[in-house]
Amino acid sequence: MKAIPETQLQRITEQLAFIAFEWRPVKGRYIRPDGGWLPTWRFSPFDRIEDALQVLEKTADDYKLHGNKHGHRGSIEVTVGTKTISASGEPKARLITTALTYALGLAS
Repeated sequence: MKAIPETQLQRITEQLAFIAFEWRPVKGRYIRPDGGWLPTWRFSPFDRIEDALQVLEKTADDYKLHGNKHGHRGSIEVTVGTKTISASGEPKARLITTALTYALGLAS
């Protein structure tokens, strides 16, 4: 699994927002199914562990996440459908979201 180019992060983040939460990107914000909205800068799964874990919980069929409380390095095995991706590295938010992106087929 290779790193996702910075130029593709926004597109993939928008795809993950839709797949996980059915949020639609519109002019600097995500429109939620209930009609509410969220500024796009508030959802950053490649940078924020909270967002990465929410997307993981919503989209993965199975996952195993390993790490330690003293460092940012970790490892993950994530399954979506019949596709399983394993990876290790740091930071954890980027690791989780990148592995999930490959498992969902959003990157190759």
